Amino acid sequence: MNGPNLGCPTGEPGIAIETTTLVPHTGTMPVTLLLYLLGILPALIGLLGALLPILPGVPILYAGLLITARADNFHRVGLPTLLVLALLTVIAWSIDLIAGALGAKRYGACYSSSPCVS
Repeated sequence: MNGPNLGCPTGEPGIAIETTTLVPHTGTMPVTLLLYLLGILPALIGLLGALLPILPGVPILYAGLLITARADNFHRVGLPTLLVLALLTVIAWSIDLIAGALGAKRYGACYSSSPCVS
C-alpha cells in the first residue's frame, strides 16, 4: 500500500496515536489522583459505619462518592445519579435515626447516664 505514513513506528501506513503527558511531572501528586484517594477514604469509613453504630455510615459513604465523582468531572456518575443517591441517603439516614429512637424508647433508654426510673 502506498498511503501516507501517519506516524506508525514501523513506517507502515496506519493510525497515529499521539502520546502526550496529561499531567506534567512536577514532583507533586496530580489533583485527580488526590481526589480519588480522598473519595475512597470516606467511602471505606462509610462502609465501616454500616457495622459500627457510632458512625453515620450512609452520609459519609455518599460524601466519598461525591468526591470521587468530582475527581472524574462527573463523567461516570452524573447529576441525575447523584440526586437519586442523595435522596436515598436522606431516606436511609432518616430510617436509621427513627429506628434507633424507637428501639431506645421500646427498651427503656433515657437521656441520663443513670438507670431510668419508670
